[in-house]
Amino acid sequence: MTSYLRPQKKRPIVVHRIDRDTSGIVLFAKNPAAADKLKKTFREHTIDRHYWVAVQGGPEEDEGSWEDWVYWDARQNVLRKSRPDHPKAKQAEASYRVLSRHGAVTLLEVTLVTGKRNQIRFQCQERDHPLCGERLYTPPEWEPIGPPCPRQALHAIRLGLTHPITGARVQIEAPLPADLEAFVQRLRR
Repeated sequence: MTSYLRPQKKRPIVVHRIDRDTSGIVLFAKNPAAADKLKKTFREHTIDRHYWVAVQGGPEEDEGSWEDWVYWDARQNVLRKSRPDHPKAKQAEASYRVLSRHGAVTLLEVTLVTGKRNQIRFQCQERDHPLCGERLYTPPEWEPIGPPCPRQALHAIRLGLTHPITGARVQIEAPLPADLEAFVQRLRR
């Protein structure tokens, strides 16, 4: 996109972000009007965000939803569990579907309803299923299980949205990168 915009003396505008060490789709806009419309879709939760996740252990049910009250602890740079009446409390909602189980590791597709910073990582750990390769959201006494993963096993795999200019429904997909694909192959051995 930069090769398209650079001759026009324009820069792409970041519309949303994903966690550090998370791979996958990041959305950019070519102009401020499109950026504003896209940011609005994120605020109104009218965008479909799907993530591929590998967790240690895994939920008993093959599908379900998670709802938590959380707040961002700026001093520690982490998401924390909260009571609904906390002044900074926000609701974090997601649904999940089991893709496959590999002994002590479960592959999930997680769909965000809300979208807080570190939400998936927090919600998985909160249910005693931290992400494979997770370094921040794991209990101190946790012993990693399964094959080692070079980073948190989290990938923004699919994004569905309404195009801000044409109004057409758009689906964007990003295949697993080589490091996560190699991790999956190790799970299947």
